[in-house]
Order: sequence, then structure tokens, then C-alpha cells
Amino acid sequence: MLQVLEKIKRLREEKGLTQCELSQRMGNKSSNHIYMLEKGMRTNLSLMIACELAKAFDITLDELVKDTEFDLRKECGKGDRL
Repeated sequence: MLQVLEKIKRLREEKGLTQCELSQRMGNKSSNHIYMLEKGMRTNLSLMIACELAKAFDITLDELVKDTEFDLRKECGKGDRL
């Protein structure tokens, strides 16, 4: 299972984006913020930042957290709803 912070870096690299380009796609967040997330120096990922990241990567929030520690599908039974 990937950590969501590792997945952010992987997605950024797959999209061929620099940290600066990703921060611009997120509405000019500091590229230092992206650096700190990727290095694990900033581990509190807010819902707002997660949504901005998903939008910047052109994926859903569910796709961003899939197979990470935030993937709630594994915590719920098949009949449960989030």
C-alpha cells in the first residue's frame, strides 16, 4: 500500500510536472508546500489540499486516495455506504 504522500509524487512525475507546475495548477500554492508533502515533512493533508491535488492531476479524489492509507473502501463492508 502506498502512502498518499508517495502517491502524490508518483502522480506528479507520471504527469511530467515539476513541483512548481503542480503548485500553479493548484492555484499557486507554494512549490515548497509540494516539496514538504512529498518529503514527508508536512504530513497533514487537508481535504481542501487533497481536492486541489485531485483537480490538478485531473483525477477524482477517490482515485487520489485509492490504495493508500486513506482508502476507506477496505474499511467498509460491501453493503456499507460512506
